[in-house]
Amino acid sequence: GEWWQAYHDKKLEELIAQALAYNSDIQLAAARVDEARAIAGSARAQRMPNISAGGGVSRSDLGAGLLPGETSADDSFILGSLLSFEIDLWGRLANADKAARQQLLAVQANAQTVALGVTAETASNHFAIATLNEQISITHKTIKTRKNAYSLEKKRLDKGDIDALSARQAEAQLIAAQARLPVLEQQREQRLSALSVLLGRSPQDIMDSKAFAEADKTVLPALPPLPEKDAASVMVSRPDVRTAEHALQAANADIGVARAAYLPRLSLSGLLGVASGDLDSLLESGSRSWSLGANATMPLLDFGRARSQVELAEAREKQAYLSYKKTVRMAFREIKDALTARDKTKAQLDALDKQVAVLRDSSRLARKRFDSGYSSYIEVLDSERSLYEAELSQAEAKRQLLQSSVDLYKAIGGEN
Repeated sequence: GEWWQAYHDKKLEELIAQALAYNSDIQLAAARVDEARAIAGSARAQRMPNISAGGGVSRSDLGAGLLPGETSADDSFILGSLLSFEIDLWGRLANADKAARQQLLAVQANAQTVALGVTAETASNHFAIATLNEQISITHKTIKTRKNAYSLEKKRLDKGDIDALSARQAEAQLIAAQARLPVLEQQREQRLSALSVLLGRSPQDIMDSKAFAEADKTVLPALPPLPEKDAASVMVSRPDVRTAEHALQAANADIGVARAAYLPRLSLSGLLGVASGDLDSLLESGSRSWSLGANATMPLLDFGRARSQVELAEAREKQAYLSYKKTVRMAFREIKDALTARDKTKAQLDALDKQVAVLRDSSRLARKRFDSGYSSYIEVLDSERSLYEAELSQAEAKRQLLQSSVDLYKAIGGEN
């Protein structure tokens, strides 16, 4: 499902469209589906008769005991079709066909798992870039404010209105914000590089930091509502659960194939054609020939080969069953974790919104008290430093909240 449309973010939709079209992991998974489809087609064809056509010519000469001038050369021309067909008495071919079809379905579901992971990772990087843009913008504003404050404090220091400590502290606050900026910009570049790989961009685009036009203007979308899903629909929707289920059914069918090695195999063969000693009369009615036969084989002594194959198939079925159980448990764990992260991050963001509002008011009051001579500049610096850190944390909490929604969509199989 196109779960990303719930964010109503056109930029995100464009990015995911590119990822689905050009991502290397998705293309590799699609190639594996083609391989599994070919194997399934071959297994189904094994249940059908095999008809072939052929012809031949031969000459023999038994010259012993002939008079001079006589010849015993014998020409033979043959043209016909051969039919062979195995009667599937014990379901060996049917189980092999079923196993191949279930394996194809498992590979198809795994390809959907890959696509779901790629789209979720694309959304995560998109939201991370938007968050870093917001944090970089906050840092730029903070640097500008602290530059003005440091300039003002330096002038006061030159006039002797304040001591050197206040000016140095203002300078330290400015340098701290300036040092934070390249770190945030580096993180944004790393996210853009990761996004380039997800979208199947060229090496030149990966190296070019300007490959994404106006990437610095990416903004966070609104949080979508909770999807309405029950447990049964989650089991149907999650492609990894379907992968494990089809793998289990394929392993079960393989047991039937292995057990059939204990039992007889019966095959039919038939030949219909024409034969003649003269090429000119090959197609005449009198030269027609046919044959029909049956062949049966029964294993007598294989020194445990069949038993080992059955034990191998049963062991693989057990592994597939345990893998299926684990996948189902992990599905519910991921859903629970995503829901918990959404609830707790929402509570954290609410608290940070209040904290930022309070700190903005506190910073304004501290500045006002300082200008009136009722407090030292240290109080102003402390309030502004706390406000800056709270604003960065607020932006990060917004990203985490959106990430929890991405994790939830992924956990329920990528459906709205």
